[in-house]
Amino acid sequence: MARKGYFSHQGSDGTMPSTRVSRAGVQWRGTAENIAKTSDVFQAESHFMNEPKFQHNHRGNILNPNYTHVGIGIVKAPDGYLYITQDFAELR
Repeated sequence: MARKGYFSHQGSDGTMPSTRVSRAGVQWRGTAENIAKTSDVFQAESHFMNEPKFQHNHRGNILNPNYTHVGIGIVKAPDGYLYITQDFAELR
């Protein structure tokens, strides 16, 4: 995303997060993704965690006890923004 200058759950190749998790070799029962484009990690954490509890949102993904595995990527783009991705999985 940072290299190509876009921001979306859908990859530039048209794939969705669940497909990318599968391609990484994870055999999952459930999966979710959080993404953020922000100036620092503290701002991203604030946006994620200041959402309503127990709903289908970023905070819900982080707190969901079924998601026992997470992959996190953080990249600084040429414009200075951080692109942050969290991919969550409930394994089979």
